[in-house]
Amino acid sequence: MGVPGNLKSLDELDHAIWDLKQTIDQLKLKADSLQQKSKELTLNQETVAAASLKLELEVREIESKSHQLIADREKLKKQLLEATSVKMADVSKAKLLELEQHLSRCEEHWLEVSEHLEDSKLAVETSAREIDNHEKESSSEWDHLNRELMEAQSRLPELMDQRAGFLDGLESTIADLYESRRKTDPFQLRIFELEDENCPNCQMQLTYQLFERVRYANERS
Repeated sequence: MGVPGNLKSLDELDHAIWDLKQTIDQLKLKADSLQQKSKELTLNQETVAAASLKLELEVREIESKSHQLIADREKLKKQLLEATSVKMADVSKAKLLELEQHLSRCEEHWLEVSEHLEDSKLAVETSAREIDNHEKESSSEWDHLNRELMEAQSRLPELMDQRAGFLDGLESTIADLYESRRKTDPFQLRIFELEDENCPNCQMQLTYQLFERVRYANERS
């Protein structure tokens, strides 16, 4: 059974358009994925940098407090040497002991925060390297994706114009039936020329009644 040339061309073109649209969608997804990865790396970089800065400020604050405690300790030692009574000496000793304890805790805190700061600085450096590596790796891929996407998008209007031309060349009844079926089942509809009442795609043999209905293209449901 013969198939109108425009109908066969229209069917092939529709699948080419479908494939092209799928390609465009996949390219956009890849581009979005690259952008998302860049955003995640940048956000992580900002987070670890902020944490490192906070730790650095805390270290400076502890160091400032330690310096003040050391200065106070020197004053108490001087007061102890200059004490004129046992009572004054005992008070200075008690204050000095308390201050030494504060200073010891301050030094412990400084060591702990300093260790965290070193780890944080390492994390900042690691994050910066990750961003740099990602930018180097994604730069060529990004350019390639953009070229493919622009090429695919530029082809689509041309194919749609060809489609309109093929559709206009069909009889209205065939065109309407084709468009109806294409909208109902856009992924499965394919046009094949029957060979001796057999479908060359699925090898199914059509009954006489079905063959006649297909032949006259009068089945609309």
